[in-house]
Amino acid sequence: MYESENIVAFHHTRPFWEHHIVAIPKTHIESMASSEAHNPELMSELMSVMHQLAIDFKDKYGGCHIGTNVGSYQSAKHMHWYIHAGQRVRDRDGNLIDERSK
Repeated sequence: MYESENIVAFHHTRPFWEHHIVAIPKTHIESMASSEAHNPELMSELMSVMHQLAIDFKDKYGGCHIGTNVGSYQSAKHMHWYIHAGQRVRDRDGNLIDERSK
């Protein structure tokens, strides 16, 4: 979806939503609560990428959700921002939701 010297954005490898993209810094930063996250240039670029993805999602899907997790809420201990839209395809434990069981 996007790649620069500092940032990469890609389709989630195990999406929880129909449309699910993740954006991460290439440099390891554990989370938004880490001192390394206080990097105005990097964060500006990351937010610029998320801004463009939000525009794309709004145009394609009518809207989206953007977020990041910190601490015990993180399944991966590397700062990542996600943007998603559509129906949930996995439950909170990561198991595929079987449409036939609804």
